[in-house]
Amino acid sequence: MTITFSLLLTLHLGAYAQNTPEESTKNERFSYEEALTEMLQISGANANFKIILEQMLPMLQQQNKKLSEEAMERVKAKFIASSISKLTTLSIPNYQKHLDLYDLKQVIAFYRTPVGKKYAEKTPLIAQESLQISQQWAASLPYKYKQMANEVGK
Repeated sequence: MTITFSLLLTLHLGAYAQNTPEESTKNERFSYEEALTEMLQISGANANFKIILEQMLPMLQQQNKKLSEEAMERVKAKFIASSISKLTTLSIPNYQKHLDLYDLKQVIAFYRTPVGKKYAEKTPLIAQESLQISQQWAASLPYKYKQMANEVGK
């Protein structure tokens, strides 16, 4: 198996060696975009983006009341897909600043594990509950600060 992997890696790297620097950069960007797209899908991030977009749709649909229900559904599907695709493309430079292609592939590998799948499934619930906890915590901070300031001032 190690020999097969080494052979595949050599063939893969050899293919890049034949490319001009511009072609290699283009291929790496395409590979990075594919990997980022997969990571956002498998991690559940795209599902969260879709929820946000669906929450915006009623307001946007009010601007186009003349469309039939069927037409609105087609627009909705196209709007969501193109918006998520555009967000992914816009996010590439940000992700590339912090994660290389190897890192993304490792993240994808994690999300394919049972614990990764569970994490992706539970993250929206954890985030929702954490938001409530952080709001309660933040509300208590002014009182705690005032209390500590009074203690130090004594």
